[in-house]
Amino acid sequence: MRNWRFYVWLPLLFVVGCSGQGSFRVATSKSITPTDLTLSPKKTQVIQPITPNAPANRLGLLSLENAKLDKKSDGTLALTGHAVLKDENSNIVEQHDVNLTGHWEEGVDHPVLESDDSSEKYPVRARLTCLSESTGADCDRVLIDVFMKSPYAKEIEAAQVLADIVGVESIKKDKVKVEAKESVSESKNDSAKASSPATAKKTETETEAAAAATSATTTASASAPAVDPKDDPATPTAEKKDDKITSDDGDEEEDPEEKEGLYVGTLYQDAGNLFLPKKDRPVVNNKPAESTPTHTRPNSPSQEKKYEDKNDDVTPPAVTSEKSRPVDQAVGQPFKGSLEKASTMIGLPGDFLLLNTERNRYYGTYEMVRMISRLAEATRNWGMGPLQVGDISQLHGGKLSHSKHVSHQTGIDADLGYPVDAAVQKSGFIALVDHGEVDHQLHIGDTWKLFKFIWSFNDSENNRTTHMDRIFVDSHIKKALCRAASSDLNGAKASSYAELLRRLRPAAGHHTHFHLRLKCSPFQPRCRMMGDPPSGSGC
Repeated sequence: MRNWRFYVWLPLLFVVGCSGQGSFRVATSKSITPTDLTLSPKKTQVIQPITPNAPANRLGLLSLENAKLDKKSDGTLALTGHAVLKDENSNIVEQHDVNLTGHWEEGVDHPVLESDDSSEKYPVRARLTCLSESTGADCDRVLIDVFMKSPYAKEIEAAQVLADIVGVESIKKDKVKVEAKESVSESKNDSAKASSPATAKKTETETEAAAAATSATTTASASAPAVDPKDDPATPTAEKKDDKITSDDGDEEEDPEEKEGLYVGTLYQDAGNLFLPKKDRPVVNNKPAESTPTHTRPNSPSQEKKYEDKNDDVTPPAVTSEKSRPVDQAVGQPFKGSLEKASTMIGLPGDFLLLNTERNRYYGTYEMVRMISRLAEATRNWGMGPLQVGDISQLHGGKLSHSKHVSHQTGIDADLGYPVDAAVQKSGFIALVDHGEVDHQLHIGDTWKLFKFIWSFNDSENNRTTHMDRIFVDSHIKKALCRAASSDLNGAKASSYAELLRRLRPAAGHHTHFHLRLKCSPFQPRCRMMGDPPSGSGC
């Protein structure tokens, strides 16, 4: 018994030795919060997946309380919490603890977490989406879509929460050190046996130091946003003209009623398959393959030189096949986000007039450039002349430089010209409201016709557009549009046009142009949707 101390300390020494290799390192969520605080049993939202015949996902009745997400250095994930399902009267229908596990494997965009218990009456599953620049096991901001299958409802009950993870940096550093040590070990085995132990130890120490430096550099690079060479002060560029702030991008106001909503995440994917046995689950790819980013040159040879210095990480907008369209471009919210693999208006066929091209704000999502192309074709067919196109987004999105704009950061916002007299179309955006009076040069009837065309890309069942989120207009122009819509409000599509008017949001700064915002597409998983505007047409 004299060696009892040895047996007490032995397990502790084992744990410490293993943790030094990173195998026991765990990163933990510091907070898990719902993404849309407006949802409740009294106010639910139903999302129909793009997969044919898939059950709808209903949000508002299910919640995940006291949730926690742990991540190990090998990519293992564990989600725990207390699932609570209520009915429309806020009565608790079911509640139980959940313990879901899964693995973030290489090349998997949305790992699935599930329970090993197949006898659950109300089974719960989860799908994850990484929102940070570091992906996979290194992801430190995770979107969690939680799904519950109720035996008494045809819909899949869903909830969406956001988890910020702490400890990921420690895992990354441990992984680098382990990889460096393994590399040193292989090198030592391959080297001549004549090498002295002192030399080998020195080499290993130097390699670890280099690995630590590499880790620090990698971390700094991952946390910094992508920089366009023309915006990098360290990059020598030709002297640029003064980019003055004019009325088309100056004191725009946002909708004061606008609230943050759900992310797209995996809510448009079929969640019903998650409750099938693994062997019976079909291989589902709910998004088309990404096209190879290729820069599209302008059609006009005279413009070729002007745009030849643009970056090449731009996707062509004129894609004829939906299977080759770019995906996952819009990241975050319109006023706090970025744009990746941007689509460009340059070279896109259509009768439109790009304004202030020297500002390089003609990039957007695939959905936005296609929408503008359709609008330009429509205005041409109606004899309205070329469609004026102002600010959309910069190449990499984010806050517009030299501008008071707050939004236009993710490629789903665009400033477009109202239909006006041909004589003033090429002058750019001009003031169309003076002392509360709408100028006669603004064609209100054509404007209402154009807005109805935008609204026509909608879901006829519930009058919720799948493209247009809202349009910001001047308050006096909104009143004129209400008068122009009077006959439609008494017709067969009265409820649909009342919803359109609801989404025409009066906001200062839009007396020269209207501001179109699209909804987040099902193909933009990291795009955050905005809450619906207040009820009522506003007329």
